[in-house]
Amino acid sequence: MRTNFSCLGASWRTSAGAVYLACCAQAVAHVPYFEESDLSAAQPFMIRDVEQSKAIYAYLESAEDQDPYLLVVSEPVQIYVKVIIPYCASYADFRPSFALIGPGLPAPDAELPFNVPQGHGVIVRHDLPAGATRPSMYEFFSDQFYFEGPVLDIDVTETGNYRVIYWQPEGDGGDYVAIVGRREDFRPEDWERSFTNTREIRKRTYIHGPCVEP
Repeated sequence: MRTNFSCLGASWRTSAGAVYLACCAQAVAHVPYFEESDLSAAQPFMIRDVEQSKAIYAYLESAEDQDPYLLVVSEPVQIYVKVIIPYCASYADFRPSFALIGPGLPAPDAELPFNVPQGHGVIVRHDLPAGATRPSMYEFFSDQFYFEGPVLDIDVTETGNYRVIYWQPEGDGGDYVAIVGRREDFRPEDWERSFTNTREIRKRTYIHGPCVEP
């Protein structure tokens, strides 16, 4: 049974006005990416336009796996980060956390599974504890339901490199979607990526293993 349902859709069009897609009043249009190879500290997912809305479909292999995203901030911006999880019964208690690390952020107040560079602070977002009922949502473009995880929405004024790290504090790994940015802005090169990747997302080929809705 789905609980706390919310509908996230969009109304957008190509520059030629040839394509219109519409769903609910709450509009979301992410540029979809796939984790092509396992992300690591040496090979993070690079994000230069921090405010453009992106959805990165990725996989945490285990509780020890960490996926870093490098955010290049050259001027004051709004950093928006979220995690959503495929709506699969096997992922009912797969609850990744994430942290934003960068200049001007608070000092860590708890032990973390990664290092915070000197002069940088961190903001951590954990999901609800195992067994707690999480809200779910319908995403129009992928035509799928997801569990909703934690969200961070913050304005930063200090420039430099920020990192977002996703990890699963305990238990097995699983598939997740990293949402970074909330500005709907499709450039010409984003259209082909969106159409191609959305087809694969709708087929659920990115999910590791069978997915049966709860």
